[in-house]
Amino acid sequence: MSDASEVYVVKDDGAERQALTSLLAAAGIPSRSFGSGSAFLEACGHLPKGCVVTNFQTEGMDASEFLRRLGEEPVSFPTVVIACCGEVLKTVEAMKAGAVTVLERPYGDEVLLGAVRSALEADAPGAAQTAQRTVLAALTRREHDVLNGLLEGRTNKMVARHLGISPRTVEVYRANVMKKAGVSSVAELIRLAVGAKQLHQLH
Repeated sequence: MSDASEVYVVKDDGAERQALTSLLAAAGIPSRSFGSGSAFLEACGHLPKGCVVTNFQTEGMDASEFLRRLGEEPVSFPTVVIACCGEVLKTVEAMKAGAVTVLERPYGDEVLLGAVRSALEADAPGAAQTAQRTVLAALTRREHDVLNGLLEGRTNKMVARHLGISPRTVEVYRANVMKKAGVSSVAELIRLAVGAKQLHQLH
């Protein structure tokens, strides 16, 4: 992590902004806070490199719109999006729009700090994506089908109806996929799939 890197906390809730900046300060990570996505977009052209932590919604701008507009900037700002548990469709949209990861509430301080550190190092080369591709390539056809359904934001019951199997069977396939991928949440699974650029191959 470069000494010049900063974390930009983009949240419209003042108490949440303060809590996050205090956590980052305690971990020795410099940060600045912004009350809206538009405020950050106006300032980002003059800011040092770093990463962004934001919610799905800040003052009328959702994460997908924010990420699309941020992607038009000449400087890259890897973004961590914080989601409520179970927001699968929004998680998919955020990952497609360019988020490096999506954290589901509730999460621990170390999980957030780990995500931030990874985002700050997002441009560093590594073997992680190759490993992720290998994991997804090892899925069975039916496991791919279930993963597709999750990536499309479908519930277990919707996936079951689409595939003509029982919701319980979907749960079993989903558990198998998560075990093979080495993840403990749907958000992590989506991050892995989209981060490894497998989404287009699974459809």
